[in-house]
Amino acid sequence: MPSLRGLGTAALLLLQSGLPVLANIPIQPDSIDSLRSAGMTIANPMMKFYEQNQTEGIPGKLTDTWYIAGSMMMTWIQYWHSSGESKYNDEVQYDLMFQAGENYDYFSANYSQWLGNDDQMFWGLAAITASETGFPEVSGKPTWTSLARAVFQMQVDRWDTKACGGGLTWQIWPYQAGYTMKNAISNGGLFELSARLARFTKNETYAEWATKIWDWSASTPLLNTKTWYIADSTSNENNCKDAGQLQWTYNYGTYLAGAAFMYNYTNGNDQWLERVNGLLDSTISKFYPKKFGGNVMSEVSCEGPMTCDRNQLGFKGYLSMWMAMTAILVPSTAEKITPLLMGNSEHLSKQCSGESDNLCGVRWYQDTWDGIQGLEVQMAALGGITANMMVLNEAQIKTIDTNPNADEHHIDTNEGQSPDTLAPIQTGDRAGAWILTVLLILGIPDPIDVSAKRNTSSWQPQLICFTIPHDVDTHRDRHCRDSHIQCPESHPAAAAKPAAEQRKRSVPGLAADSPDRQQCDQLQPSCSRCIRLQLACVGSGQRRYKFKEERIASRATKPTPAQQLAARNSPERIPSNDALEMAGSLIALLKVQDVRYDLSYYGLFFSQIPKYVGTSRALDASIGALVAVFPVLYTTEVSRDALVQYGNALKTLRATLQDPTESRTVGTMCAIYLIMVCEGWISTPDDPHVGHGIAMMHMLNSMVVQPNIGSFERDLMYTLAIPVIIHSTFTPTISLSPWLETLTTRFEPPNRVVLDDGAPFSTLNLRSLSRLPAFVTHPQDHYIEILSTYERMRADFRRIEACLRALAADPSSVRVFSRFQAAYCMLLSMAFVLNRVLRAFNPRNKALVEQATGIFDAVMRIAREAAPMKPVGACFVPPCLFCLWLCATDKGQLDEVQRLLAEYRPLYPVAKMEAWAGPLRGGFERRLGVISLS
Repeated sequence: MPSLRGLGTAALLLLQSGLPVLANIPIQPDSIDSLRSAGMTIANPMMKFYEQNQTEGIPGKLTDTWYIAGSMMMTWIQYWHSSGESKYNDEVQYDLMFQAGENYDYFSANYSQWLGNDDQMFWGLAAITASETGFPEVSGKPTWTSLARAVFQMQVDRWDTKACGGGLTWQIWPYQAGYTMKNAISNGGLFELSARLARFTKNETYAEWATKIWDWSASTPLLNTKTWYIADSTSNENNCKDAGQLQWTYNYGTYLAGAAFMYNYTNGNDQWLERVNGLLDSTISKFYPKKFGGNVMSEVSCEGPMTCDRNQLGFKGYLSMWMAMTAILVPSTAEKITPLLMGNSEHLSKQCSGESDNLCGVRWYQDTWDGIQGLEVQMAALGGITANMMVLNEAQIKTIDTNPNADEHHIDTNEGQSPDTLAPIQTGDRAGAWILTVLLILGIPDPIDVSAKRNTSSWQPQLICFTIPHDVDTHRDRHCRDSHIQCPESHPAAAAKPAAEQRKRSVPGLAADSPDRQQCDQLQPSCSRCIRLQLACVGSGQRRYKFKEERIASRATKPTPAQQLAARNSPERIPSNDALEMAGSLIALLKVQDVRYDLSYYGLFFSQIPKYVGTSRALDASIGALVAVFPVLYTTEVSRDALVQYGNALKTLRATLQDPTESRTVGTMCAIYLIMVCEGWISTPDDPHVGHGIAMMHMLNSMVVQPNIGSFERDLMYTLAIPVIIHSTFTPTISLSPWLETLTTRFEPPNRVVLDDGAPFSTLNLRSLSRLPAFVTHPQDHYIEILSTYERMRADFRRIEACLRALAADPSSVRVFSRFQAAYCMLLSMAFVLNRVLRAFNPRNKALVEQATGIFDAVMRIAREAAPMKPVGACFVPPCLFCLWLCATDKGQLDEVQRLLAEYRPLYPVAKMEAWAGPLRGGFERRLGVISLS
């Protein structure tokens, strides 16, 4: 037992540091009263964060996000139902209805132009949670079930059979980056919503859709029913055969909860029970790590390196509540689930000890607050406590039989209408919509009594118009934030109708029988969206989903050879939790855009590496090394862990290279490159004649003959060829034939850098670079070609100099300027080498001597200008200086280069270059001497 003196000293140190000495939240995981009290302790700061971060006081709209408020309301409603605490019920009830929007579908015109399917889905889940818990309805408004149904209906209208035979895309609009991606949370969320609507309403159509979504998901890597592994995403481009490897709790939670609701809805169907058990076991093994005791949840892909973004901070709360629902709906699972949820509460009692409000952090397994604070972590912790209460009191999940007040209605709130049909918008609705729009345009607050809930004196509703031309590839965003809502004159719709009519077309809720509504394209998800977004509408009418008429079928497609390759490169090996943590750390590093630490300098393919986590032991080890070594870039000190991880990567790579199968995989090739990057950072000594360049040469030689090569492999091979070519320029043990010719003809991508004159560089490409070894080793055989290449380089100089001058005038173009500067410096260095060769043929050519001086001065100037961008943003400088040192003939120039190289020594493998320098320079001069004598 520690002494009182020791405890007093610790308290004194805390007081002296200005930090309050806080007690943990007392939580007894087997006591409803204790959990209820702890829940309110956590909920109070959550709601404080909520009220402080609302956008301009708009109810339910948080700054820089929309869906998180919906998920927070879902969490509070579940807590209220389990605890009976109603302190924030009025606020949540009002805001949840307010954000339903003008059409009561959680697709408000103010946000619809940038929403994803997953954003809308969370509000739908909040609404169905309100129905299942009996949360008070809003008088005169649609029921919570009606709102959930509206979300369901809009999303199934977006079911995409054009690619992958089905599935819901992540983003809604073609101009969004995720439009061609189908992800687990969108499809799993719709599956869960469908299953919950089926159980609540007893409507079989919802169950049919739930089965359809499950079956489609199981036909893709999103849901592997053999390993019960859930991938984060897959892409249309690869026919949904590739997979995003990172694992997230909420993805598993949606499919697990949906399967539990289907099990209960089908009265204990064995197939659904098997699915529940498979997903549950996989969930526990992944997100309850043994190293933390196996009884506390962890977001393994981001918590270790502390790289969780605001979305990921909340995921564990959702999974906790969905696990509790599973225990209630599938009683045979309660024995497994209950101790885990109680373990979460026990750990939260210690983690929630931050500042004076007992703030919670993200690492539940940590005994003290980890310093992370905000609405999201409070919400997750409240979800954890709530889930514990749910299983203790076996909170009833209601159906229409036990909550008849939540019967389905439509947005016109007509009673008694069959749920199998859709109600048209009535005249009263049209008038109400017109009144609302006129008031908004005039800047008058919503006729709903907002003042009863908020101080709205400073709130002005924002009207946002987003124009989508027919050619989405060339469109430009147009945000109309003034009182006149109309399409730009260049838009086809604007040319066809006067401005007044255009303002009419922007009105949400336009009549179903109006001429404009009848002109909607049947391929669009909703005519009201076409109108609000001012999309030119064509066709004979709006297609709406009709119950009981959908046939469950998916179109089978035969994968192309490239898609088969993608499938082969996405094996079913499941990444370990450690590998996922490393991948999360790598993703965090890839998000860094500071030119000093921007990893994209090392290749465009870097952004895709996390997708391959778990597919190659060598790659996993090299990622671990890269993450561990990265801090040396700003600390300049190599930690013991970095050396251990680097040594492990080397050991794993050597073992992999002995395996005939593994040695030829893309993962192994990528691992070699990552290790080379690490070597550059820690400046390890190496034999210049025996290195990874030789191994890469052999791998490239075997890879170029593969019949089908994907974009990742192509970019990787293209990038790896560059260090191999440079290595071969000075190392006779590397032969570039015959694989190099195949590589440059089959796999070189088109020139990415095109200047204002519309033409690419003629010499800054792999084909030109590949000629450098022959020029240096056998210059007498290639004189004409050397001269031609040199002159083309000089022509490129003038063009790139003009581009650099333009970029230098724009402070926002730092990253682009840096890349052009690096390309220019490399081109200058290559030209300096060729100039030295040409001077050996023409030693008295004064023009060549003057050009050499000019090139030398330009490289030195760039090297000094790039110094503030060290280390990564200036990583091109030492090789360029090395070329100057190799070819300079003036002693003053040699001394100047050596002084500048010394400044780069701490962060770059300058020592390795210097070890190569003597033999290389001597051999180079001997070859040139032979030319001079001849």
